Amino acid sequence: MEKVLSAKLAYLEKIIHRVNKRILTNENSHFKIKDKGKWILKYDKTDTLPLNENFFGYLPQMDLTDIIHFADDKTGLLANFTHLLNDSKIIDKELIKAVLTAQATNMGLRKMSVSSGFSLDKLKNASLNFIREDTLKLAKEQLTRPVLKKVLTRPEKSLQI
Repeated sequence: MEKVLSAKLAYLEKIIHRVNKRILTNENSHFKIKDKGKWILKYDKTDTLPLNENFFGYLPQMDLTDIIHFADDKTGLLANFTHLLNDSKIIDKELIKAVLTAQATNMGLRKMSVSSGFSLDKLKNASLNFIREDTLKLAKEQLTRPVLKKVLTRPEKSLQI
């Protein structure tokens, strides 16, 4: 187990280094460097392509945990996050939602521990034991399968863009 984790960690660190280098050298033009080396994704609000014409401006802002809760209700999304050692199902969905939100928003587990009521140790433990590449892939497939099924079963005429 240690050998596999060490290899995956080394690979991940190599990718992170490469991605950060591409951002800092402006090879990846989709990012904007802010003060103190932080970066953000560029979003051009003046984009006039028909599919992109201020699309996100029409969507209401929603809390990420509400979206995760909705997705779990509709698809059973959170059942994919099983324990690393014994494949047992998660005990506390709120804990997993907190970890997913902290990682998805780049908030980090430390800040999440302050705002969520979960201890930092509990969040770290859940992150290490339940949030893995294989569980994330399963969850992604569980989310996209119904959408893809609907798109593929629609009559062609309703797919006008």
